Amino acid sequence: MNQPMPTTELDTTVKQDYTQQPRRNKWDKILNVLLVAVLIVLVTTIVVKAFFVTNVVVSGDSMFPTYANGAVVKVDRTSSEKDVKRGDVVVFYLNNPSWFKRHFDFFPKMDGTNDEHRLLIKRVVATQGEQIWVEQVDGKYKVMVKTLDGQIVGELYASTGDNVEDSIIDEKQFYISPFMLQRLASYTKDSPYTIPQGHFFAMGDNRDVSHDSRANDIGDIPYQNIFGKVMN
Repeated sequence: MNQPMPTTELDTTVKQDYTQQPRRNKWDKILNVLLVAVLIVLVTTIVVKAFFVTNVVVSGDSMFPTYANGAVVKVDRTSSEKDVKRGDVVVFYLNNPSWFKRHFDFFPKMDGTNDEHRLLIKRVVATQGEQIWVEQVDGKYKVMVKTLDGQIVGELYASTGDNVEDSIIDEKQFYISPFMLQRLASYTKDSPYTIPQGHFFAMGDNRDVSHDSRANDIGDIPYQNIFGKVMN
């Protein structure tokens, strides 16, 4: 007659470990899959924000009423010199930062801070090679631009921003008070200012509040300082 083999404490422990092993493997696999999924989402988000599209919060009233203080705008990070045209709203660095800071600073400082690499949001009024001057209208001044093909144009832009219709903004919104002309004060149709190559001239839509290319400490903006173009 076969006698049952004695069972030791060690045998029992080994048996228990073997019965629990499949369950542990199952949960390990699930956790690994979840970890990989989270990493993929994180890396994808970083890449998209760094090189393609990101959101920027408007600080201050320099673009009011097009964009109010606190408005969130979507910015196309792929925009370059060839993509930026007169009338576009762009976000740019006051001073060009390092490549790493440009792409991986996910909490950049906006206008209104003292950061030397802060971002500003303004409208492109004239691009490289174009000429710009001001003309007086009812005690204020409007900006005129002579394009590269010789056309003389005023500031007629399509509406953008929150809760606005797809129409042309009244040019009177862009008139400038005499005390805010600054660098533009001495330029007329007979003696215009030519935007240097590699630069553009930008101003906030709220002209009597905005600190922009009219000021000597900002001046013309190098294209290399562009952070991105605001997407309509």
